[in-house]
Amino acid sequence: MHLITADQLTYSAFADMIDDYVVAGTPFLGMTSPDMFPYFVRTCVKHSAGLGIGLTVSPYTRYFLVDDDGVIYAQGDLRHKATKHNVTFAGQLGYGVLPSKRRCGYGTMICAKLLEKAKERGFESVIITCRDDNVGSAKIIEKNGGKLLEVLFSPKDMTNMRRYIVNLQ
Repeated sequence: MHLITADQLTYSAFADMIDDYVVAGTPFLGMTSPDMFPYFVRTCVKHSAGLGIGLTVSPYTRYFLVDDDGVIYAQGDLRHKATKHNVTFAGQLGYGVLPSKRRCGYGTMICAKLLEKAKERGFESVIITCRDDNVGSAKIIEKNGGKLLEVLFSPKDMTNMRRYIVNLQ
């Protein structure tokens, strides 16, 4: 298993991922059709370069955990800068596992690989957050060395968020 970026995805892998989320009733980023593939790739490339995002949003790279055949198991973002929103509520990295691939260790794997990317970018530590009721994500973060800093109420999401730090030294 390894990470690739959106511009390395194939149309068929993207289509299979979209279908997996749609079948589960949770469209990936609101997308329900693989016809969004060219737009999606262009958007990911632009956002990684800091283009087409708001002033308070950090550029980010979207990665996909794939096998040697290019099948997607999980996806995640590494935000390039530590903005106030990222280090308080959104986290500096985020991840999601395809619905059909959950509870198989892929969340722990993509989190570890995203932490490696963060270290390569020069991060000394990373803030990762999850909803307080997301026990699975909390376990993933803790398995990857996350230490709970606090639980904060997010007015935007109207929920409590767990805030962890992972030291990369």
